[in-house]
Amino acid sequence: MKHNQYYGIIPPMVTPLEDWDKLDYHGIEKLINHILKEGVHGLFILGTTGEAPSLSHRLRKEVIKRTLDQVGTKVPVLVGITAR
Repeated sequence: MKHNQYYGIIPPMVTPLEDWDKLDYHGIEKLINHILKEGVHGLFILGTTGEAPSLSHRLRKEVIKRTLDQVGTKVPVLVGITAR
C-alpha cells in the first residue's frame, strides 16, 4: 500500500470510557485488538460515532496516543478533528 492511498474497510471506532473524562484502558486495548483481528484496512478514531466533540482535548490526545502506540504500523489510523 502506498502511504497516500487508503482502501478497504476503515471503520469508525467508539471511545470506551470508564467515566465522563476517563478512558477505559482495558476497553480500548481490547476493542482495537478485536477490530484488527477481523482484518480491517485502517481505524478511524474520534470520527463519526459522535462522542469526540464532547471529550476534553486532554482525553482526545490520550486516545490518539494510546491507539497509535498499540497499532504501530499495522494499519493507517485516521483521526477526526471535529471541534465544539
